[in-house]
Amino acid sequence: RQKQQEEEVTELKGALEAFGGRRKEQEEEIARLTESSAAVARREAELDATLARLREEHAQWQGKDISISKELNAVRAAAEDARRGAEEREAEVARMRREKEAAEAAEGENSRLMDELWAEKEAREARER
Repeated sequence: RQKQQEEEVTELKGALEAFGGRRKEQEEEIARLTESSAAVARREAELDATLARLREEHAQWQGKDISISKELNAVRAAAEDARRGAEEREAEVARMRREKEAAEAAEGENSRLMDELWAEKEAREARER
């Protein structure tokens, strides 16, 4: 009986370790997505600066060169794409955070169950003595 209990404890410890590995992977993924989101934000700032510069040039050259309008539209489209990408990454980061919170809650529940099993084991041993 004690051996069976020890095997159960070992099995639960293994499950907790696997769970911790998954949690670490999720944290790494969140870090990667956060870095990616920061890169998108930097690119968006660059595109906004380019857009401002092109608007100023457009005001100076309006009516003289329609190619500037085309470039301005391309920059606007690129800025919009960057914004959409940032929103998607932020949504992904939020999803990963929710998963991490759920994983932490499950880890707490596993710990509580381990404590209960341990208490039951000690109570059984005490009764057997």
